[in-house]
Amino acid sequence: PVPLFAPNWRLVHQVVADINHGYDAFLLHPGDLGYAEGSTFVWDLWGALIEPITTKVPYMVTVGNHEYDHIGKKIDPSGAQPGGWHPQDTEKWGNFGDDSQGECGVPT
Repeated sequence: PVPLFAPNWRLVHQVVADINHGYDAFLLHPGDLGYAEGSTFVWDLWGALIEPITTKVPYMVTVGNHEYDHIGKKIDPSGAQPGGWHPQDTEKWGNFGDDSQGECGVPT
């Protein structure tokens, strides 16, 4: 197991066990995929982590704040406003600022 994702290996092993016992439905991963925060090698590690799942069942990801927001400059293809992503219920969620570190859609 990769130390960076060690806590997640338990979940991956459980999902793979469920698949091996007949689960073949759709899986949805609701954002905040790899927390790479600008370190592109982490996406390779994340891909290896989920490969035992994604090669066996339909797997869809959605965009979370770690894949979406950045500082809203020219290099940011998301078109986010400066200061990051602000959900409507900001009292509950707060200002996530620059937590994507510029990933903006990788690999979503």
